[in-house]
Amino acid sequence: MDAAQASSYFRGVEDIFRMLAILNLTAYQWPHQACVQDGSEFDFIVVGGGSAGCLVASRLVETRKASVLLIEAGPYPPLESDMAGLFPFLSETKYDWNFTSTDKELIAKNHKNGVIHMSSGKMLGGSSSLGYGGYIRGYPHDFNEWAAITNDTSWSFKSVLPLFKKNEKLVDPRILKTNHYYGTKGKIKIGKVYYKRNRPFFDALEELGYNYHLDINPDHPLGFTNIMFTMTDNERQSTAHKFLKPLKNNKKLHLLVNTLATKIIFQNKTAVGVEILTEDNKTLIVKAKKEVIVTCGSIKTPQLLMLSGIGPKEELKAKHIEVISDLPVGKNFQDHVNAMLVYKMTKSSLANNLANPNKYPYVIFDGYVALNKSQCYADYQTICVHFGQPLTFLGICSFYFSFDDQLCNTILKGADNKEMFITFITYLNPESRGKILLKSTDPRDNPLIMPRYYSKEIDIEKHASYLADFNRIVNTTYFKEVEGEFIDPQLKACEGLERNTMEYWKCHAIGTADTAHYFVGTCSMGAVVNSRLQVYGVKRLRVCDASVMPTNVRAVNGASVMMIVRKASDMIIADYGLK
Repeated sequence: MDAAQASSYFRGVEDIFRMLAILNLTAYQWPHQACVQDGSEFDFIVVGGGSAGCLVASRLVETRKASVLLIEAGPYPPLESDMAGLFPFLSETKYDWNFTSTDKELIAKNHKNGVIHMSSGKMLGGSSSLGYGGYIRGYPHDFNEWAAITNDTSWSFKSVLPLFKKNEKLVDPRILKTNHYYGTKGKIKIGKVYYKRNRPFFDALEELGYNYHLDINPDHPLGFTNIMFTMTDNERQSTAHKFLKPLKNNKKLHLLVNTLATKIIFQNKTAVGVEILTEDNKTLIVKAKKEVIVTCGSIKTPQLLMLSGIGPKEELKAKHIEVISDLPVGKNFQDHVNAMLVYKMTKSSLANNLANPNKYPYVIFDGYVALNKSQCYADYQTICVHFGQPLTFLGICSFYFSFDDQLCNTILKGADNKEMFITFITYLNPESRGKILLKSTDPRDNPLIMPRYYSKEIDIEKHASYLADFNRIVNTTYFKEVEGEFIDPQLKACEGLERNTMEYWKCHAIGTADTAHYFVGTCSMGAVVNSRLQVYGVKRLRVCDASVMPTNVRAVNGASVMMIVRKASDMIIADYGLK
């Protein structure tokens, strides 16, 4: 099997799920579509029913003192979103915004169509209904940095830790024995899967000085571990399922799916409503008596604000948009960057769970590494996966990450029909910054996404050093026992470069790099919103999603988004006396 055949297989499975989706089998679980007319009024309008929107809407409705209209551009989540083993089949479907970068990204050369495919959930629960389900908070350093940027100590790690805990319900029996970092009474169940197959890799990494820990937390900030997941009880713990679904019959909650918010309506620089395009293609205006809350994520939130007149003055005027507030909306785009290392080793009978939709489909672990061992936060993360047969690798390489078929086929050929071990080396704190721009004034057009990965040379140099650091694993006892060997992807750009030199690793990083899908910063605190997440220059408009992060956290950012939203909900409840 080659990459094209593997992609065809995965597309075929997606087609089967797409046919099932016509039956709308999951709709019964959710609040019914609201009956909304032009001019309908609600206390709050929440724009975006993703990871953030489901949580904030539920918190406000639970006060029993406020009516909430939640607007989501996508549909209800499908069956494959609910089940722990089927998330790979959601990529590039109607449940994904299917964003791509512009075609001038340095790292896009070895990707399909010369662009970076940037998945983002387009359904209730958003990316918490779409992604791979990892749950990692980030480091105290990350949040203390936010507190310094905003000059607001309520964003420090000490202050936000209780908010994390309120969302969490730790169900992992091993960690519960000594737990003092996780909540046990929240709605999002979190726990780990422990694979015996990971043990020899942990031993190998310990030879390199990287310890195994039961959990990565402030007591043990660096090392390797089994991943914490929000996929427990064989189902995904999305914010839609855990916060919104229980409110199915609550009369204070009004839900619109398949409905696109096209513009925020202002009167005297006060947000008073939202223009929407309904699923039957009608344009209506719905009104907010108290506040409009935008939770569309780091790509769609800046687009909506700019379409509404909030953004860089010159760019808005160029699109003939009336300027309501001149702010750097869309700037400061940040993301983590992955680069791929693949190894082959003695053929084994390693199994995978692709045939079981209730089980996580990969044998996987992760690690957090700092080159300076006295540092209390990581420079890079690794996501490490094992494969016993080629379909699994090709599905990840060609289908899920959209590398071009030639690259994936070259790596597979180099594996020589042996077991494969792949690691994504994730650069956690790039200095490069990108931007989001309006493609047009048509809200149905996706915006222009210019991530500008590696636009600062230091990012390439640092990422290369992380690849070189991890690649030392080939010299460990275990790798020698199993004839472990790095597979050179034979990138044309790297021809003639001596293997294992920094020039080689810089070239390899560029040639195998991809987005980690953790987009933040485009409406950041201190630039676009204040520390209470209120948009500068206008009233009754708040943003609470990943776009408000002034810097990225050094981890998967879903947990941090939920923390931000819980904090925002507390502030809104206090501001309007809803306790």
